[in-house]
Amino acid sequence: MRSRVTAAPILGLLASVSLAAQTDLHVAASNGDTKAITSLLESGIDLEEKDRNGRTALHWAASEGHAEAVKLLLSEGADHAAADRNGASPLHLAAFNGHGETAEALLEAGASVSPTDRNRLTPLHYAAQEGRLELVRLLLDAGADPTAKDRGGASPIHTAARTGRQDIVDLFLSRGVDLDQPDERGCGPVIYAVGGDHVDLVSHLVDKGASLECSGAMWGNALHVAATEGHLDLVKLLVGKGLSLTAQSLGETPLAKAAKNGHLEVVTFLLEKGADVNGGDSSSPPLHGAVFNGHLAVVELLIAKGADVNRKDHGERRPLHWAVDKNEHLLARGDNLKILELLLSEGVDTNAKAYRGKTPLGLARANRCETCETLLKKHGATDY
Repeated sequence: MRSRVTAAPILGLLASVSLAAQTDLHVAASNGDTKAITSLLESGIDLEEKDRNGRTALHWAASEGHAEAVKLLLSEGADHAAADRNGASPLHLAAFNGHGETAEALLEAGASVSPTDRNRLTPLHYAAQEGRLELVRLLLDAGADPTAKDRGGASPIHTAARTGRQDIVDLFLSRGVDLDQPDERGCGPVIYAVGGDHVDLVSHLVDKGASLECSGAMWGNALHVAATEGHLDLVKLLVGKGLSLTAQSLGETPLAKAAKNGHLEVVTFLLEKGADVNGGDSSSPPLHGAVFNGHLAVVELLIAKGADVNRKDHGERRPLHWAVDKNEHLLARGDNLKILELLLSEGVDTNAKAYRGKTPLGLARANRCETCETLLKKHGATDY
């Protein structure tokens, strides 16, 4: 999820790969040409030679789902545990592409059911993410660990939830996986479903009793994720479920999350539902993030709704400090200049000091923003 809840990525598994570094054996394996494979092996070609992506002939046969070619290579002693450049085994690639017969051949030859790539992803993670229901079932029946965690602490049920695969999520639940199986931040599968904007799956999991909170207190809850991503329908659903508008995640309320990411419709809805335009006692008020990230429409709305233009954040910065903490190039980008002019027109304190005595003029000079300095002085700034 651009959301702050994401599993470790599957790194370019089946992105287009240049064939320039492939041997004839790689090509024959990728085409499932058993006659050519036999002929090449009889000629003495290296069975384990790797291409530029670290893949052997067995990787290619498994990736393309050529079960007979896989069995032939295995009978000739091909290494079923060989890892490519990303640490993926032939079973990873078979699982990724949903090749059940190929996966069975590898497992029957003794391949581990739960090898991990360099992101600690197992074949079960791959199959779950790609929606390969029957592959998931096959791997579970073969003893794959459904609670195995990747580098980000996500289990296969998290990856299935993130991609909205209710059938696979339900299969994991039927095999005893905890409805609130936590990742390293204490976030359960429903949080991943929220990040992926899967309204039906979120409703399904909530009906089953899933917790909408991350047990790691600093990470907040599902509403923070939905607001961050701008998923309006989910924001409405979660507010309807009673999630707090004042709860904080890393010092930010849901309104602040939506504001700093420029989600005007979500900001509008949350304000209509009574969210505090100044963020209550949070350390990162909504206006500050919207100003810094250049979201003019959100800034205008927050000010119109009574946002305090001189409110301090955790670093004693006011919105004006964030508006001028840009160089000349950044100021000219998007609506940043209009936001600065708007704040100045609202009567902000142009000489206010932030942490360590930093003033708006001081920040403008440090960033070599002559336009900022000119505008600040025009509105009464004198203190560097």
